[in-house]
Amino acid sequence: EFTSDYNIPALQQSADSTLVGRNLEVVPPALVIPLVQGSHVEEGSKGATVLLDQVRDNETLDKTIWNSLIGYLEEQGISVENFSPEKGELITGWMNVVTSSTEEDDDSWFDWSSDEDEVAGKGRYKFDVELKPHGRTAQLSVALLDYEHGDKSVEDLNAMEKRRDEVMVLNRVISHYEYLNQLETNRRIAQI
Repeated sequence: EFTSDYNIPALQQSADSTLVGRNLEVVPPALVIPLVQGSHVEEGSKGATVLLDQVRDNETLDKTIWNSLIGYLEEQGISVENFSPEKGELITGWMNVVTSSTEEDDDSWFDWSSDEDEVAGKGRYKFDVELKPHGRTAQLSVALLDYEHGDKSVEDLNAMEKRRDEVMVLNRVISHYEYLNQLETNRRIAQI
């Protein structure tokens, strides 16, 4: 008896027939890495989203997230075009996207630097923070708004490329948030 679990579906008429061989990008899916204590990713979530639980009680969770995000953007020299905590959204200025100089380089291809020699493109992002009604959990999401690389724009990116960019940005922000949490924990331990 044979199973049909692994049958390859028929090609739809709307499919791009040029995506064959080397033209077909085969990459692992971009994954949100919930590094922060008490954070998690919702099962089946399609967007670049992470759920964060309140760890510190000295300020509200949304304020902690916004302070961390804005601090990170300032640290990286990225402008904030629009910030509306009432709406729960922040829109960044342009961020430079660079490619790695070597294939073996295990650093991410996405970098916040502004070295004009290496810039492959640039993007603008929208961050959304949605506080759950009980106030102890918040959802942080990232969406790519604009992209420029030569004559390529955000409309020219496929869904996988767009998600990869969004997840990469979110993972950097999560990493910074966790770093700040560790600093605060170490500061409290030092006071004891």
